[in-house]
Amino acid sequence: FIDLEKKLANYILACIQENKIRDLDHTTSQKLIEEVDLILEWDLHHYQALNIRGMLYTNLEEYEKAIEDLTLAIDVELIEDEAYVNRGIVYFKMGDHKNALFDLDLADALSIDDPYVLYCRGSVYYEQEDYVSAFDDFHLAFEKGYSDHSMLLKMIFSKYRTGDPVKTYTLSEELASSFAESSFFLAPF
Repeated sequence: FIDLEKKLANYILACIQENKIRDLDHTTSQKLIEEVDLILEWDLHHYQALNIRGMLYTNLEEYEKAIEDLTLAIDVELIEDEAYVNRGIVYFKMGDHKNALFDLDLADALSIDDPYVLYCRGSVYYEQEDYVSAFDDFHLAFEKGYSDHSMLLKMIFSKYRTGDPVKTYTLSEELASSFAESSFFLAPF
C-alpha cells in the first residue's frame, strides 16, 4: 500500500510540474497546495513535494512559506540544484540579492553551467547594476541554448551599459536573427 501511495504522489507531482508551476494563477496554486499537503502527510520529507509547494507559495507571494519549504527540500537533497534555484528566485523577488546569489552560485556549481541558472543569476546581477557579470551570465546562457526574450534584451542593455556602443551594435545585429528564428518564452524575472 505504501508503494502505491508513493507512486500516486509522484504521479500527482509530475502532473503539477507538467503545468509549468510558475505560470499558474493564484486560485490554481492554492488548490494545488492542498493536493501537495496530502502528499506531505504521507511523507514529510518528499523532496519534490516540498520543492513544488515552495514554488506554489511563491506564486501566492507567500515568500516566507516558500523559503521554509525550499530550505526543507534542500535539507532532504543537498546535491539537487532545483531547490537552490527556486529559493534563489524567491530571495530575488524579496529583494535579498545576497542570498539569491549565494543559492544561485550553489546551483551553478551543482548543475555546471545550466543555462536557466545562468539566466537567473544574470538577472540578479542586472538588478544590482553589475552589468559585466550580468552580461557574462546572459551570454553564456545564450550560448548554451537559452533564448528567453527578456534575457536577450537584458544582455544587450548590459553590454550597452558597460560603455561599448560598437560591441553593443554588433551584438544587437547578431541577436536580431535569434528574435526572428527562435520561439521565445518568458521566464519568471
